[in-house]
Amino acid sequence: MSTATTDNEDVMIVDNNDTALLTSLGDLAEKPLIMLFLRLIGNDTKQNTVLTNAQIIDILQKEFEMDIVYTHELEVEIYLNLLKRFLKDWPQWDEFDFDINILKDQKNIAKMKDMLQSNYGSLKKYLQSMLTAVDPMLKKVIKEVNESTVREPTTTSNDEVAIEVKCTRQQLNELFFRRPHPEQNNTIFNIELPSEKIRLQPVAVQSILNWPGIRISISIPGLMYKREIKMPLKHLLINKKLNYPPPPLQEAKTNYQVRTARMTNHGHVDVKTFYDIIHRIGNGKYRNQDLMDKIWMLSALIKSDLEEAPKYIYSPSSYRQNLSKYPYKRLLCAEVNSDSFSSNNYDLVLEESGIPQLQYHFIRFSDPELEITQDASFLKLECTLCECIFAGAYMFSMIQAHFEFHRGEKDYQCSGCHVVFSMEQLTASKWRHVCDHEPSK
Repeated sequence: MSTATTDNEDVMIVDNNDTALLTSLGDLAEKPLIMLFLRLIGNDTKQNTVLTNAQIIDILQKEFEMDIVYTHELEVEIYLNLLKRFLKDWPQWDEFDFDINILKDQKNIAKMKDMLQSNYGSLKKYLQSMLTAVDPMLKKVIKEVNESTVREPTTTSNDEVAIEVKCTRQQLNELFFRRPHPEQNNTIFNIELPSEKIRLQPVAVQSILNWPGIRISISIPGLMYKREIKMPLKHLLINKKLNYPPPPLQEAKTNYQVRTARMTNHGHVDVKTFYDIIHRIGNGKYRNQDLMDKIWMLSALIKSDLEEAPKYIYSPSSYRQNLSKYPYKRLLCAEVNSDSFSSNNYDLVLEESGIPQLQYHFIRFSDPELEITQDASFLKLECTLCECIFAGAYMFSMIQAHFEFHRGEKDYQCSGCHVVFSMEQLTASKWRHVCDHEPSK
């Protein structure tokens, strides 16, 4: 018998209905190596028993009490390769395979239990001997790697280093400790979720409509329109103790940019026609007063988008406008409360910066016929971050309830004038403020 390993999810389904055997094993049935034996019993194709890296790590943690979180990455990789190799080479696989399946056919639960217990001890002892034998050599290799690692840059370089991290938006806000945490193996990564805060007031609808990732869609005969604010973000992990000078500030253009589809002829409509449609939508008669108020607010917002819009709207086309001349930035980090720091050479922050962009798309626009329904079925709100769509008479209250997941954003600072704003202040004002920064000549 041999085991195979893969980095993908486990593709083998164990068909073992012998609950009597599992019951007789008691707590032993939860051991990863016992689960490997049980899988072998239920697998008719012995050569294809599959183990993922995650399952091997589970064996290291539960069978050999190895703390993977605080183990060197290279050390974990070597242990994984060792178990992959020696799990295949255990000398008793074939004998166990043959005998256990005979007992299974005989439905001899008692002897199957004894065989599983004895072979569990034998396999664990075999693997432990291999891990123990390699341990001195492994410690030496890790020590050499650590000693050869450059701690601080000795020369300046323009090379960019990228770190790819998968996390939620809430985790990103406090992903890095400002100083290596002495009580967590001097890691700079904060794996704890931020604590929830109780808030009495929901996020205002006007702020939500200007939040990055919130899309407004209107679909009526002759018109299909989408509006959203996007904010492409850049992230830079910096150590403020090094006092590197900031890069020169560059001013972004705030005029509208138009992108049309590649067609020989483009139809176009006067922007006043679209303005009139939005005006009629805002003054429609809807199912309840709250829906009427919120759609009126939404229509006023869209009409304000058109103040600097081109005279004609092409179909199909996309329009984009930067809402600020300079990027907004904020420093993301988690504090470390400890008195046992070994060094005072760190003040790590994740600098996040970006310029908000108003984007609206006319997928179709020609001789629209406006049909205002009481439940506003022509209108949809979408949170593209969470892939949630809200529609119907209660769409605004539903998106407000959903937005509790997006609370707790850090304040932004204008990189031009350095004035600090909360996320809700910026979104309520559509990311606009009077910046008194004077560009250098």
